[in-house]
Amino acid sequence: FLDAFVYMGGSGTTIGLLIAMFIVNRRRNKQMIALGTPPSLFNINEPIIFGLPIVLNPVWLIPFILTPILLTIISYLAVASHLVYP
Repeated sequence: FLDAFVYMGGSGTTIGLLIAMFIVNRRRNKQMIALGTPPSLFNINEPIIFGLPIVLNPVWLIPFILTPILLTIISYLAVASHLVYP
């Protein structure tokens, strides 16, 4: 359950952050996108977590912690109401 629905984008669902950075495409983010995308495809998210820095920034740390919690709740409700089959 957790592997399929919650941990899909790596720790803190940082794959969504990489996609958002790719869409915004600022000059300062280009190097982080280039260095962080290949490891993120294999759920190795430390280059993004410590490179941005998510760990020391409370504005980015709060969504980093809350996103897996919300994904767990939404996924459980979807499976419990038979919208999605595990």
